[in-house]
Amino acid sequence: MKVSKSILHDLKSILKNPSALLILGVLAILPSFYAWFNILSSWDPYGNTSHIKVAVASADIGTREFDKEINIGADLIKNLEENTTMDWIFLNPEEATEGVRLGKYYASIVIPETFSKDMMSFLSDNPKKPKLLYTVNEKINAIVPKITQKGVEGIESEIESAFLGSINEEIFEKANRGGNKLSSLRADIKKSRELLAKIAPKMDEIHEGIQKAHDLSGKGLYASKTIQENLPFLENSLNSIIEITGSSEKIHESVGKILDTIPQFVATQMYLLDGIFSDGIELVDTTNDLIHTSKEIFVPKIEHIQKRLLFAKKIVEGLGKIWKFLDAFSPHHIFSPFTQVNNRLLNNITTYYNLLQKAKHTLNRGDTLTRDMLKKMKRISDNIRADFIRLQDLSRTSLRPNIDIVRQNMYRLLSDIADKSESLKSNIPAINDFLIQVQESIENGQNQAGKVLRNWGKIENGAQKMQEFSNKISDSRIDALLRILLLNPNKERDFFEHPIEIKSTHLFPIPNYGSAISPFFTVLSLWVGGLLAVSLLAVRPKIAIEQKSHRKGYIVRLFLFVILGMIQAAIVSIGNIHLLGVSVVEGGTFILLCIGIAMVFQILIFSIVYLFGNAGKVIAILLLVIQLSASSGTFPVELTQSFFVQVHPYLPFTYAINAVRETVGGIVPEIFEYNIQILMLIGISTFIFSFIFTPHLSKMALAFDKKTHDMDIFH
Repeated sequence: MKVSKSILHDLKSILKNPSALLILGVLAILPSFYAWFNILSSWDPYGNTSHIKVAVASADIGTREFDKEINIGADLIKNLEENTTMDWIFLNPEEATEGVRLGKYYASIVIPETFSKDMMSFLSDNPKKPKLLYTVNEKINAIVPKITQKGVEGIESEIESAFLGSINEEIFEKANRGGNKLSSLRADIKKSRELLAKIAPKMDEIHEGIQKAHDLSGKGLYASKTIQENLPFLENSLNSIIEITGSSEKIHESVGKILDTIPQFVATQMYLLDGIFSDGIELVDTTNDLIHTSKEIFVPKIEHIQKRLLFAKKIVEGLGKIWKFLDAFSPHHIFSPFTQVNNRLLNNITTYYNLLQKAKHTLNRGDTLTRDMLKKMKRISDNIRADFIRLQDLSRTSLRPNIDIVRQNMYRLLSDIADKSESLKSNIPAINDFLIQVQESIENGQNQAGKVLRNWGKIENGAQKMQEFSNKISDSRIDALLRILLLNPNKERDFFEHPIEIKSTHLFPIPNYGSAISPFFTVLSLWVGGLLAVSLLAVRPKIAIEQKSHRKGYIVRLFLFVILGMIQAAIVSIGNIHLLGVSVVEGGTFILLCIGIAMVFQILIFSIVYLFGNAGKVIAILLLVIQLSASSGTFPVELTQSFFVQVHPYLPFTYAINAVRETVGGIVPEIFEYNIQILMLIGISTFIFSFIFTPHLSKMALAFDKKTHDMDIFH
């Protein structure tokens, strides 16, 4: 009998037998239920976390800082009452812990009584990290602990961002008050500085005139005239300076407020840097970690580290301005160690950022990183941590004592200005008397000039002191300090609450998790459909066996299985779109692709069973088990064991799932065509191999199956 007649014979037999039609109908639709139930159950799992019960308890007694009560635990409870990410159950600490033990709640979060106090301890010399007590019952469910862990991390992040924002707002408000006072005195400071700059050359002219008169060089009258011209200006200038420095209490108050905010501000920045560096800025722990790792894992990690480094760089640059300002007013440059370590840290951060950028380009080219590059990155990241620890130690041990020294030095300089101005002014009457004496008696004038010259060292020293202070309070230094002190508290709070803004780009947006996971379950259902077919239907037609034509039997029965697979694929793919509402960008292509994949799977499964009999069924099931783990259908294959990573490129599921994903999310022609070509190659090569070797392998399979059939246990 010809192949075509045998196929028609099978079809007629099916159509005439209602029982056969029923079985085939069930076989056709059953794989669809497998796919649909799994897709529906996974439709939006992370959108239903509000049903997960998590106990929350606060024993926080609070603390007092910035002249107000702070209770972070109470604030957290208040915020969680409006939070719907999980089903928060508010209890006392004992009830929360016991509820988790008994399985009433998946997890509990307990805030200890010293939480607020420990949180604020970063402003002291002995900071203590606060702890959230997180307890989870992992026995109840394998996935929920991961979800609750993310919930706890979200709470931790929320506390830190709100806390840092609030603290920085308080600090910047205090700094604003000092900065506003400094700004209001800025005009007086500038006027004083200009007067001091003009006094210096006039002092030289006056000194020269007095000296000439004293020497009786014949130019006494000329000297007298020169002094007379300059004395009124000198006296008026000194009166203005004395008037400005007379408000020293206001200046002292402004300086004090400014200096008082600096330790708190620095402590906050150190806390932020500690969080950045403690979270981990190392790309790898050892130089062997990245040699054989794909860019999909490490390029996002590099970009995450780079964002944190940019944030750290901004903080370190701000600290550098503070050290520079303090050093300008400190004796013996006591803030030089701060500046040196700060500059070294800043340079290492920049170097490490550039190395990461180079590593990212290398991975994007498809190359691997050399061990030398990894060693260099490891060394620089270690240097960053060491520099930060050194800067942290300096700020804890030396900052406050050094600021006290700066405070006293600034107060002393301000007092010196007032004292020297008074001293200089007190000598003006003597100089004036001297002018009168010059006109009346050259001898008497000489005596008066001698008195003035004997005191001239003190006069000149006072002028020099004032000039030195004038140089220290230049416009650029005042402006640099005001830029820090007059920052907007609300804007700075927002920055420290959300220091990094993530700009997301969704290349191939998929609206829900069910649609995103549908390629895996759809492909899986098509394989399951093939397994059901070889389990319920006879693989070898009797007519072919009787005629001893294994090739004819292979083609005849393969045709039936392929037709069944195509029907299964049409039902599941059309149902995905129209019954479930799965988001598919290319609907028509999706349906045709599923039909094509079903044809390949049916050829592969049928051929294995036809060639190897019952042993072939075992092989097909084993392939299913391996492909479930190694096809990257749910988790990235890189997260699995090395065996699955190695076999991943050789599995039909890999290319079938990738191709279906293209139709669901949006087709990239190169990727789609490549996967289609591999699937076609699998189907064609399997058919050719089976057609060639079926006479030999089928005989062996039949002989093996006959032995098992005789046991009355197997089919």
